[in-house]
Amino acid sequence: MLWPQIARGALKTGYDREIAGVYPSHSAMPPSVWQRLVAGAEREIIFCGTAPHWLWWYVPDLTEQLRGKSQAGCRIRVVIGDPEDPAVRADEEATGAPLTLSSRIEQTRHLLEPLRDVVEVRQTAQGFGRSVYRGDDVAVADWWLHGQMGTDFPVHHLRRRRSGGIFDQIAVRHADALWEAARPVW
Repeated sequence: MLWPQIARGALKTGYDREIAGVYPSHSAMPPSVWQRLVAGAEREIIFCGTAPHWLWWYVPDLTEQLRGKSQAGCRIRVVIGDPEDPAVRADEEATGAPLTLSSRIEQTRHLLEPLRDVVEVRQTAQGFGRSVYRGDDVAVADWWLHGQMGTDFPVHHLRRRRSGGIFDQIAVRHADALWEAARPVW
């Protein structure tokens, strides 16, 4: 009788099985998580973040990897923020960062430009502060903290383990709803 109690205590058996890791900040999460998310995807990659320009720092040769993935049949979608959104302006005032959020959105567009022929890009004012990045059945989600820079946001590393679980709610339904609400950039 003692063994099943010990095993249940050591193994995740509920919805939390889909939580692969929790990090207090972006900077605390190993870059290898981002790299594996992209490298391991075969069917679909979707990045839903206001200004995910920093992915190019964490994933070496990201432009080439995304192009190669697309040419191999992987669908690649990116949803970015709208630099004219009042929430973006409010964030800029709250953080006081010299590298403004609207300039980081434009930097993201600049980095995506060489992929115009293989990556679908949309922008929206919805979803601000709730970012999700998915590669097939692996995802990373973060929640913005008012007045904080992105490197300080807490992060959840998720893996799909069941239908309709936390992964599907955050990494599929939320991301797909943002995609549907967004308007094409090109």
